[in-house]
Amino acid sequence: MRNAIEMVGKSGASEVYAWATHGVIHLPENDIPQKIQDMDCLKYLLISNSVAIERELPEKIRKLSIAPLLAESVARSLHSDSIKAILSVTRTDTDDEQDSGTERKVDTALY
Repeated sequence: MRNAIEMVGKSGASEVYAWATHGVIHLPENDIPQKIQDMDCLKYLLISNSVAIERELPEKIRKLSIAPLLAESVARSLHSDSIKAILSVTRTDTDDEQDSGTERKVDTALY
């Protein structure tokens, strides 16, 4: 991931935002958090809290709780509703001049 972030930065990106599903950086001897913090072009790295991390993380690493997603999955399962539907997102593109005011469905289950 670091290599990809650095390549994007060297290609001219002024800011890079990254996402990692499982932030496996919990071991005390792991120096990756500091290396991530030192990356100039990286604005922040967002990781889920699916792996417990007891140590303090640098400012550029942010944790996102998966608790709401798990709770919704359990509730849907109990009611025999679709769990896959959780990953379907509808958004309004108001900032994009070409699609201003239009809605499009993005099925994130495909990614």
